Amino acid sequence: MSDRAAVPAMPDTNIAGCVLERMNEVLPRDAGPHPLHAPTINGNAWAYVKDCLDTGWVSSVGGWVDRFEDMLAEITGARHAVATVNGTAALHAALLSVGVEPGDEVLLPSFTFVATANAVAYCGATPHFVDCETDSLGIDPVALAAHLDAIGEVHGETLINRKTGAIIRALVPVHCYGHPANMSALADIATRFGLTVVEDAAESLGSTIGGTHTGRFGRAGAFSFNGNKTITTGGGYASRPFWAPLHRMPMYAHAPRAALETTERLAACGLTLPSGAGLAGEIDR
Repeated sequence: MSDRAAVPAMPDTNIAGCVLERMNEVLPRDAGPHPLHAPTINGNAWAYVKDCLDTGWVSSVGGWVDRFEDMLAEITGARHAVATVNGTAALHAALLSVGVEPGDEVLLPSFTFVATANAVAYCGATPHFVDCETDSLGIDPVALAAHLDAIGEVHGETLINRKTGAIIRALVPVHCYGHPANMSALADIATRFGLTVVEDAAESLGSTIGGTHTGRFGRAGAFSFNGNKTITTGGGYASRPFWAPLHRMPMYAHAPRAALETTERLAACGLTLPSGAGLAGEIDR
């Protein structure tokens, strides 16, 4: 992916039409059907998998895991990379490592895959949903700052939600579809309110901002290597074929939230579908 500055902005109106028009430009209807993020398994992949089986290193350790971690650290420029069972586990571990505790609130967009909120819930914390912007589909820094000014109160280095009394411990930007969020502005807000930043970079391997790889702007970043990602190690998950914004899901219906005007507008367009499910129907329609 190119740097964020090179990503064209979408107008606030007719978002669905803009996205579908661009898809039709690169994926002509008369040349279909087009597989949806189908993995390409070629080269030495079969030999590498056979080596894992032959040597017995088929689980969480071994030479291939070490090599994977070293190469990921090299590609992203991170000092360390630790392999986990999946991206959700990576985000869960990252949140625990930065001190997210039961009863805390964690800021994240409603416009994301449910795993982002689940990782927060696994910590015993509560997702606190905030709105996104249309140019990057990441958290809207202006809306976030206004929301925290309205509901937040800083005590020392701790941000308290005046409405719930809970500590707002962390901020989790999501680089949706690989488009980097506005990390410079979000980092400034995090510093101002004493928030720890943990990036959900599940979809953004290869994406950079000013030459710095996503996942390196906070205390920690989590990448995914599921079958639908830029590079896959296999793995899998079960998801609903049609996705709704997280604040509409019954399990998170009572979670605290900001005004979600852009998120609702995207949902009305039928484009809040991180896996891409349903876009074929939108094109036909």
